[in-house]
Amino acid sequence: MKAPLTVYMELTRDCNISCNHCLITKEKVEMPSDKAKVLLDQLIQERVFKVYFTGGEPLLYPHLIELLEHIKGNPIWSLVMTNGLLVTDELAENLNRAGLGACDLPLYGITPETHDAITGVPGSFDTLFQALETLNDHKVRAFVSFVVLRPNVKELPRFFDWALERGIPLAHVRRFIPRCPGDELLPDMSELVPTLAKYAPLRDEYDEKGLHYEIEEAFDFAELEGDRCPAGIQLCFITAEGLISPCPYLLATGESVFEKGFNYVWENSSILKRARNAKISKGKCTQCAYTAECGGGCIAAAYQVAGTFEEPDPYCYVHPDNL
Repeated sequence: MKAPLTVYMELTRDCNISCNHCLITKEKVEMPSDKAKVLLDQLIQERVFKVYFTGGEPLLYPHLIELLEHIKGNPIWSLVMTNGLLVTDELAENLNRAGLGACDLPLYGITPETHDAITGVPGSFDTLFQALETLNDHKVRAFVSFVVLRPNVKELPRFFDWALERGIPLAHVRRFIPRCPGDELLPDMSELVPTLAKYAPLRDEYDEKGLHYEIEEAFDFAELEGDRCPAGIQLCFITAEGLISPCPYLLATGESVFEKGFNYVWENSSILKRARNAKISKGKCTQCAYTAECGGGCIAAAYQVAGTFEEPDPYCYVHPDNL
């Protein structure tokens, strides 16, 4: 592919909460605004379809509105991934005027007790829904992403009808990438798999009722038949220092787009080439009839657990037994 569909830009690693499942080390590191603008110009030139501004907490980044205004009117769609705690009427109006495409807010449970226990911030559940209302009032599209963890997996079967009842128009179901082998926050697959198997075929039915939901490719490989995962093919991640990575869940980085330019790094990066060709040579995938469809699954999960792209995804939807 000449260019990715989506580029994730890490504007800052600073954050106003400290979720214990987060892969990112919280620190006051920011992407220089002048270099961010040059990068955005390059993404537009390469016809990248979407740019996702991430953190840390991107609303802490002092130049966010400036960057949105910089790309306003260009053929690139923008999204901010935020916990919502900093959303105010003034900020929501500024985001709208700057042309933001949408906000993605992480949800860690369908009860305040579950969500607040994971964020570590009392009242964060109620604040998230206040943020959704405020954003919608100012005509900023906003949706929630249910991140599936061991403490909330029992609530996932009720999530879809609950979201429908709450009037949430759009929701994503996202997987948790383990921080280490045997991560205690990984959900019980015997609980997770039946729920995904039940609701994945029901999207059209829920669309008609008023809830559109997506199940992340890392759970559902149907959109990438024949490839392992979209990392380094349909998407990539740029750190605050300008280093490229195949995806935002992958803690291995490669060359600098600030030094060499985005197009050169996208076409020549050794880490992207390795991700694109990460074939499974051992383990359970070599005996699996579905490997031709999923390619071995998520390389970020494999890297976090085994330290290499070439291992099978240990968090497999079809064969959930761990390595």
